[in-house]
Amino acid sequence: MKYVDIKNMLEQELKDILAKSKSELVDLQFKAHSGTLKQVRNIRFIKKDIARILTRLSEYGKDSKK
Repeated sequence: MKYVDIKNMLEQELKDILAKSKSELVDLQFKAHSGTLKQVRNIRFIKKDIARILTRLSEYGKDSKK
């Protein structure tokens, strides 16, 4: 997911996607440790998406304080 897409989303949408991404990350990590995950790089992509979402959510917090 690109940051441009994330920037256009509402705060509640981002929180929903964040929750889904975190649960997907846990699932992928479990599969990686058990040896059934073939594309381990997906974990890296999910982590980066989570970081982008958290960055945008922190920007929402800074905007509301002004």
